[in-house]
Amino acid sequence: SLLVTISQSGETADTLAALRRRGLLLGVTLLNFVAVPLLGLATAHAIALPDPVRIGLVLAAVCPGGGTGTLLTRTAAGDLELSVVLLGIFTVLAVPLVPALTVALVPGESVSLGPLLRTLVVFQLLPLGVGLGLRRTRPPLAARAIRLARPLSNGIFGALVLGLLVTKGHLVPEVGIGGLAADAIVVVGSLALPLALSATPADRAALSLTSGVRNLSLALLLSSAFFSSLTTLSVLTYGLVMYLVGVPIALVLRRGSG
Repeated sequence: SLLVTISQSGETADTLAALRRRGLLLGVTLLNFVAVPLLGLATAHAIALPDPVRIGLVLAAVCPGGGTGTLLTRTAAGDLELSVVLLGIFTVLAVPLVPALTVALVPGESVSLGPLLRTLVVFQLLPLGVGLGLRRTRPPLAARAIRLARPLSNGIFGALVLGLLVTKGHLVPEVGIGGLAADAIVVVGSLALPLALSATPADRAALSLTSGVRNLSLALLLSSAFFSSLTTLSVLTYGLVMYLVGVPIALVLRRGSG
C-alpha cells in the first residue's frame, strides 16, 4: 500500500519539502505513538472493557499508518505529499515502537518483545525495503509490480476480513456497546488531536486523516498471531467505526479547505 501511494504522490521535490518540516513531523509522530495509544488505554480502562476487547482497542491505537489515510487525504483535498511522508515515517518507526508499546500497554499477557519484533521485521520492514529497492533499481519492473500490488493486497485483506467474520462472527456481540463506544472515542480523538497543531487547512486535513486511519492490517496480524479471536474481532469493529467516522470527516474537511 505504501509503495502504491508513493508512486502516485507527485513530484520528488514536493516530498522533500514535506520532509523538511521537522517540527510538524515530530509533533504528529509523538501524537500517534504516544497520545493516541495512551488515549486508547485510558478509554479501555475507563469503560472497563473485557480484556480481549481492551487489547484489540490498544492494538489499533498503537498501530498508525494505514494506507487508506492518504486516500482520504486526497478526498479531503489535503496535502498528499505530507500524508505520504507521514505514512513512510510511521511504517518504519512501527517496527521497533509497536512491539515495545504492545508489551508496555498490555501487561500480563504471554507475549514478549522478541516475537513481536521479528513478526514486524518480516512482514512490515522487509517487504518495504525490497519494494523500495526494486523501485530504485528496476523502475519498469516496479511499475508492473505496483499495478498488481493494490488489487492483490486488497483481495488478501478482504478475504481475511470475510473469513474472520464467517468463522468468528458469532463473537461480535461480545465486543458490546461499551467496546463500540470506546472505539468511537479513540477514533474521534485520533482525528481531532492533530487539528490542534498550527498548520494550513490542507496540512490539517493530511495530519488528521493520516493519524485517524490506523494500520488495521498490522493490528490484525498481531492480534491473529498472538491474541484471541475476540481480540481480532475487536480490531475489526474498530475499523468499522474508523471508516464510518473518517469518511464523513474527510468530506467535511474538503468543504472547509474549499
